[in-house]
Amino acid sequence: MQRFLAISIEETNSETLFSKTVIFNGKALDFLQGSTLAIARIPILRFLLSGNNVRDECRYFAVLWGIMTIEPGRPPLPLLYEAAARGGASVLAEADCNMVRTRVAWSCRSLQTALRELADACNGQHAMSNNGVAGRACRAVVDAQEQIGSHVQDYLEEHLPDWLDDIAEDTWRQIGG
Repeated sequence: MQRFLAISIEETNSETLFSKTVIFNGKALDFLQGSTLAIARIPILRFLLSGNNVRDECRYFAVLWGIMTIEPGRPPLPLLYEAAARGGASVLAEADCNMVRTRVAWSCRSLQTALRELADACNGQHAMSNNGVAGRACRAVVDAQEQIGSHVQDYLEEHLPDWLDDIAEDTWRQIGG
């Protein structure tokens, strides 16, 4: 399946990062709206790379819109999900495993999926439209990243130290590197 990747690399302080994340989101919306139907059907996955820690408000906004943040000291949500699927779940409680399967997976969605959810919420047809459910879901994902991320990272370092390098090497070969 084809996918577009939109990446924003920010080296600013955490005070201005939130506004840059909002702008990044807006640019992706502009791109999508200005695209042909064939292009608009290709899922757009967005990543925000930061050299500094990202404030919680920015992380909540990113989760709400499906923007995956990559920052020092925290495993990115897609990596957390993949690592749990590769055995890291064995060090987690059942409730944490459920959080990874549901909310963490939800947070790693395309722009188009986030927009469909928004449209459904505006029509009262989406579970996230009731009584701040979306906000609580975003906070739960950010909390899970903080709380269980280190357990999964420790598991990977001990049991599968080269798994990420192996995936990167396979991907490099697949694209002709």
